[in-house]
Amino acid sequence: MKAVFLSYAFPPQNAPRAVQVARVAKFSSLPIRIVCAGRDDAGVDIRAGVDVVRFPDNSSRWWRLVKRFVYLPDSERTWADRVAKAVLRDKLVTGDDLLVTFGQPMSDHLAGLAIKRRLGVPWIAHFSDPWSDNPYLNGLTQRRLRKMEHAVISAADRVMFTSEETADLVMRKYPAEWRQKASVLPHAFDPLRTRPAATTRPADGPLVLRHIGNFYGPRNPLALVKALTFLHQTQPDLLENVRIELIGRWVGHESWSAAQTGLPDGLMGAPKSVDYEESLRLMGDADALLIVDAPFESNVFFPSKLVEYLWARRPILAVTPPGTTANIVAASGGVLASPESSETIAAGLAEMIERLRARTIGPPAEEVVMRYDATRVAAAFDQAALELLGRKQFSNSGARLAESV
Repeated sequence: MKAVFLSYAFPPQNAPRAVQVARVAKFSSLPIRIVCAGRDDAGVDIRAGVDVVRFPDNSSRWWRLVKRFVYLPDSERTWADRVAKAVLRDKLVTGDDLLVTFGQPMSDHLAGLAIKRRLGVPWIAHFSDPWSDNPYLNGLTQRRLRKMEHAVISAADRVMFTSEETADLVMRKYPAEWRQKASVLPHAFDPLRTRPAATTRPADGPLVLRHIGNFYGPRNPLALVKALTFLHQTQPDLLENVRIELIGRWVGHESWSAAQTGLPDGLMGAPKSVDYEESLRLMGDADALLIVDAPFESNVFFPSKLVEYLWARRPILAVTPPGTTANIVAASGGVLASPESSETIAAGLAEMIERLRARTIGPPAEEVVMRYDATRVAAAFDQAALELLGRKQFSNSGARLAESV
């Protein structure tokens, strides 16, 4: 008897979804089997009681790009269909097991649906983002995805989301009784990872504010550039000895550079992407960290970088509309700026810079940080899993026992 995680993403992939699935597995007390893509287990150390079964995705880079436009819900659809058949053929899930699927990619849930229909096992579907309601998608694609989403949520015994806002958005179009099987399992940080020492800069050194991660679609750096331009024109002294760094890519605009902004030399830097370990070091080495969300009316996304920011214990400035990010950052004691205009973003930047210089802002509130400790998040998952199975504990000689619930 075990929990079977079906997730295309898993280490050594360093995609945010891979990292988050691995954290639940690492800190869970349940015996777990991971069914995932990839072919290399080098450097992957989860814990005793976790069995990893890999089904490599041998698609060429060219074919993976093409599949984005050919298959719904995503380019991993052919992998998910193949893996569902292999899971059933090889009996990787049995009638006594709990099936757990993780999207993105949402094709993982379609594989789960096929397994659920065949075996009738209890099934949890976890969503890192909204599916058919995703505001990054056009209306036609949203409508085409709705039937798939309906089938998954109808068949799943429990659906989990990373925030209450996402749960409300997705479930509002379904029968009220379906809302009872929805719950929140947020992103989490690894409490066992050594945190970088707090930065001590020379008195005459620059204040460094960093954004870690890629930009794409309507979530891009242009609004930030316009806000800095406005501040340079209206409060140039405020920006003396300040440096804004955007670590990562602007997807689809890889040739873009800070030199094209017209800002003074040294005010903004846009280094290329770094690996995961270096990104964590850069978080700990910043005076403050930036979140830049898309300027939607509201934000239901919980960016996975935010839990890493909380782990790093650096002050946070979030350029975000009302919603998930704003609620977390406000509770942690950070600074919020509306993305509505250059002036509102500039006001948030000015507040953060002034408070850093005055030393009136510190690390996020520890009470809020600890809500996203992976030991706590995994314990919540274990409790939900055991309640779904109607059991007080799993029994497996290779794994820790879950406490009674």
